[in-house]
Amino acid sequence: MINPSSAISFGFESTVVTTKNGKSFTGFLVSDADPLILKDIAGNENSIALKDVAKKEVMNTSIMPSVKNLNLSAQEIMDIVAYMQQD
Repeated sequence: MINPSSAISFGFESTVVTTKNGKSFTGFLVSDADPLILKDIAGNENSIALKDVAKKEVMNTSIMPSVKNLNLSAQEIMDIVAYMQQD
């Protein structure tokens, strides 16, 4: 939660695919076959023919926002952590 990019679990790496016509897609790689399938954060699947792929890059940063970008106070962060630790 504090630094979501420090350890990205297998299957949750985001991939950016750029097509030959310049369109970009970001999401989780569902299929690396032909067609390549990416699922975006809304759950929509994008199917891209391999012949149309110009570039495919696995990102080393999480799509989950860092707590630094949420404008939360130290107390609000502690409250969230305490809530998550409850049984």
